[in-house]
Amino acid sequence: MTATVAKFETRHGRTEKAGGPTVRAAIDAFLDSPKAKGNPNTLRAYTGVLAA
Repeated sequence: MTATVAKFETRHGRTEKAGGPTVRAAIDAFLDSPKAKGNPNTLRAYTGVLAA
């Protein structure tokens, strides 16, 4: 197995807000999705980790 290295650009001096949902909104949307709700064990596990 070979590791892959990704280069991330750093953006210093940026003051504008990034677009998109907040982390809380993204977590809530994921936990409310059919994929997460389809299995009670999955929903319980993710809820416990993401709610912290």
